[in-house]
Amino acid sequence: MSKKRSTLDSRIEYFTDLVREGIDVTRGQIELFTPALDEPYRLDDATVNRAIEVYENQRADQVLFRNQADRWAGEAATAAGKAALTTYVAVLDELDRLTADVLGMCTTLSGQTIEKLMAKSDAEAGLEALMRLAPRRPDLITYRVR
Repeated sequence: MSKKRSTLDSRIEYFTDLVREGIDVTRGQIELFTPALDEPYRLDDATVNRAIEVYENQRADQVLFRNQADRWAGEAATAAGKAALTTYVAVLDELDRLTADVLGMCTTLSGQTIEKLMAKSDAEAGLEALMRLAPRRPDLITYRVR
């Protein structure tokens, strides 16, 4: 019986490490996408769509990981097993939050791709560029009152 419990503990630890790797990769993706939020039209549709596909798949996998945690909750009898499971659920929670953050970024970025810029008229693109500059350069916008 104790061998079964130690095997369970090692499985929980293995999956915890796997989820921690996912956290590291997802944080890296957030770091890569953050500059694109400040400077629209840096990415193309294919890049954003691929990221959406990857992180939607990751979110679906997280449901499976959470289901597994629920099964393990019924099996974990030792204090070490329960502690390992608590840690596993905590890292899953963190990955859930980060995955939602990336998907939110992708939603914003999907409206700001190179292809979206190329579909705009010159006037639309120019006006948008000026409006992005306005908060940084209020001197560019002057009002005349007559």
